[in-house]
Parts: sequence; structure tokens; C-alpha cells
Amino acid sequence: ELIDSFLPESGLPLGIMGMASYDTFTRDLKIGDKFLLYTDGISESRDKKGEEFGEERIKEIFSRNKKESSQHIVDDLKDKVGKFSKGLPQFDDITLILLAVVRQKGQVKN
Repeated sequence: ELIDSFLPESGLPLGIMGMASYDTFTRDLKIGDKFLLYTDGISESRDKKGEEFGEERIKEIFSRNKKESSQHIVDDLKDKVGKFSKGLPQFDDITLILLAVVRQKGQVKN
């Protein structure tokens, strides 16, 4: 199942200050769930008109590809951001991490 909600914002972006504190949360995950982490360099990528790529496009790409492999999702998102910005200079870092809950070899299904 795709986790299609955004996590609550909790303080400063990671890495801004060494001793920053953050709220914690828990979420139950099941085999097949996917969890996408990305920097604002993706959501804030701009096209020639100055429009941002935005979180809605990220959600749409993630949702459309939920049955695909993690690599496919990352590749598709990178491709769509590149086509959206159409060769404009990258103004911020772009980092993607996609975590998938998988069953280990020999693990019994619940």
C-alpha cells in the first residue's frame, strides 16, 4: 500500500543546526509500503515561467507508480523534474530516498 500522506512538519530542515530537536511520530508499515523522502530542490524546481514543480506533481507521480519498483519511481520522478525544468540551471540540491518495506527471504507472511 502506498503511504500517500505527507508527514507533519517538525522544526528546522535536517542538517541546518547540529543540536536542533524534532517531534517524533510513529506509523505502522506493512510489506509493500513505500516511503519517499526528498529535498525541496525537487518540489521547488521551476519551469521557464517560474512555476514550481510542487508537491502535487510529486504525489501524482508517486501514486501512479505505486506498483512499480523503487528504482522506476525514482527514475520517473527525476525524469519528470528534468523535463519540467527543461534544461534550466539547477538552483538547489536534489536528493531522493525511497524506502520500501520488503519481506526478507524465508520470512513468513503475516
